Amino acid sequence: MTKGFSLLEMLIVVAIVGTLLAISFVAIMRFRAIAEINDVQQLVVQEINRARSDVFRLGIDYTVSWTADKLIIEGKEKREVDLSSSDNVKIISGNDSVRYNAPYATISVSYKTIKLEAQKGINRRTAEVLIYGVTGKVFTH
Repeated sequence: MTKGFSLLEMLIVVAIVGTLLAISFVAIMRFRAIAEINDVQQLVVQEINRARSDVFRLGIDYTVSWTADKLIIEGKEKREVDLSSSDNVKIISGNDSVRYNAPYATISVSYKTIKLEAQKGINRRTAEVLIYGVTGKVFTH
């Protein structure tokens, strides 16, 4: 009996390793898309909450508007938050805005939705930022 591997055994091992690599690649890409959209979602929530707290703190009205790749916060000063650092995630709910009125950061609509989508890759993911109620609280979905 000779020692070593036969060609058939080697091909089976290569096929198994290739299959495992393909499965792990898909899982890693899915995880990356989820992480990327969650990062942008949290950035949007953070910036809107910052504007809300400025309304309470400074006592002036703030307007938060959005386009596909940026948030524009106007109040004491105009601030643009660029979301294009993530090439993959865009706001797909269209251009819109919400105005927080001083002194209690109330809004005049019952809710607004900012929809985010991971545009590229095999795993299209969506997420939402909800501005809800007269108080304009911000939630993620």
